[in-house]
Amino acid sequence: MTYKKIFLFPILLLSMMFYSCSDSPSSIGNNILSPDFVSVHKIDSSTDSVQQASTYYKTRVRLSDSPRLFLGKYANVEASTLIKFAVVVTDTGLKNAILNSTLNVISSKVNLTRVYNIGDTSSIIYSVHKVNNYWTALYNADSSSLEYDPGDISSNKSSTDSLYSFDLDNQTVLNWLHSAADTSDKSNHGIYLSPDPASNGIVGFDAYNVNAVGLPRLTIVVSVSGNVDTLSYISLPDVSIISGNLPVVPAEDIVVQAGLAVDSWVKFDLSSIKKGSVINKAQLTLYLDSSATKTGDKFTNALIVYFSKDTSAHSYDTTSAIVLNRSANYFTGNIAPFVQSIVSGFHENQGFVLGAGGPNTGVELFALKGSGSETSLRPRLVITYTGRK
Repeated sequence: MTYKKIFLFPILLLSMMFYSCSDSPSSIGNNILSPDFVSVHKIDSSTDSVQQASTYYKTRVRLSDSPRLFLGKYANVEASTLIKFAVVVTDTGLKNAILNSTLNVISSKVNLTRVYNIGDTSSIIYSVHKVNNYWTALYNADSSSLEYDPGDISSNKSSTDSLYSFDLDNQTVLNWLHSAADTSDKSNHGIYLSPDPASNGIVGFDAYNVNAVGLPRLTIVVSVSGNVDTLSYISLPDVSIISGNLPVVPAEDIVVQAGLAVDSWVKFDLSSIKKGSVINKAQLTLYLDSSATKTGDKFTNALIVYFSKDTSAHSYDTTSAIVLNRSANYFTGNIAPFVQSIVSGFHENQGFVLGAGGPNTGVELFALKGSGSETSLRPRLVITYTGRK
């Protein structure tokens, strides 16, 4: 019995070695396994014959989700702002005084906390108008026309590095208080801040946000029968309206711009990669045209790349998102999951959409070298993959 065990052991060992060799082939077994032997391949769009195309176009982002409000005019962008203050009156004495017309507004001031600048913000001129129709935080440049009084109802405008403030017309504010006291009165539609065309910069303020510290605030000083009281209200809702044309950049460039917004599209021919290949890495590199790029003092220095779903409708898969980080004058990121999905047949190759890393936190413009640029500057995709020889 002992003899049999000793005899079987070397046979078992030899069989295991043979299985191991067949599972992990070395160069010795190349000829035996051909043509099924797999190897590592590399495609570099800058040196190999890989067709590519790119373009850019206007799109839209939801500014109702933005933590900032914008005001001014800079380059191709104009930004205005809608604010409605949540004026409520819960005190019975104040409510009666308002309804009986025995309450007087002594002063009313709006404070906006400044958190963003782009361009020459010292040149910003603006006016404040009483809004006459209903709107929501979903209002945007494509919404129906806004109705507001042409006259400027603000005065004593002032600005510092951290604060913009102005006084409001007392009668307008008194009407808002009356609207809060009388539920049948729906006259409080807030204010519209409009930039002067001569402005050459845009400022950003804290918008209504549960995490914001410097919310837009209206402070009203009132008197009732000689007694002075101070009322304070924050904005709810508020939203920016950003409009403008496509930016003017060199003909070979493509553009990604926040706020307005502008996205780019780029497509590489991936047909040379055989189905069933395993994508190890797919490094996408985009070169920045720094001379045509415009950024503010606080911005997200990154781009987001998405799967393109429909090139005619400029739509993309919102569930797909890979960050391209910036280093010096280029953005890079590994988009291997995207390329793998295309090669495996899960997604049709309709290219990739490039968007701003902070789409609603500024109006940054990133000019990128497009497919019409010289070879060393155009979008570059380097793919390393494992597949059949």
